Amino acid sequence: DCPRAGGPAGEAAAALAGGAPLRVFLQFGSRPLFTAGAATLQNQILALCGARNIFADSRVPWPQVSREQVLLRHPQVLILPGDASVARQIGDFWRPQLTAPVLALNEDSFTRPGPRILLAVQQLFCRQLAPIRAALPAKAP
Repeated sequence: DCPRAGGPAGEAAAALAGGAPLRVFLQFGSRPLFTAGAATLQNQILALCGARNIFADSRVPWPQVSREQVLLRHPQVLILPGDASVARQIGDFWRPQLTAPVLALNEDSFTRPGPRILLAVQQLFCRQLAPIRAALPAKAP
């Protein structure tokens, strides 16, 4: 069970106790635009990191989606495999309709199953999602 695991996965899960999940769009392509559904490792990484995949309700593992579908689901963060230059290009693609932060994760760690996947958890939560979550306004009890 990953949330109780030691190391980066366990640390991420422990740090997220009680917080509302961030709504995240995982972008894996532009032409066509496609994403990860619920039956993917990337969706599990998001859940472990305290985030919710906005296309987790898809009936297929890797659905093709439209720009309008993404905008209607109001993601708070966009995540993609790649580097900072790719993140800038994707940010430009979505603006001005969507101004959510665009995070690029190491492609090898985030897209290939194996021990390196824990690096994606650590990178996603510790270095990128935590500050975004902390900056959101607190909900009234």
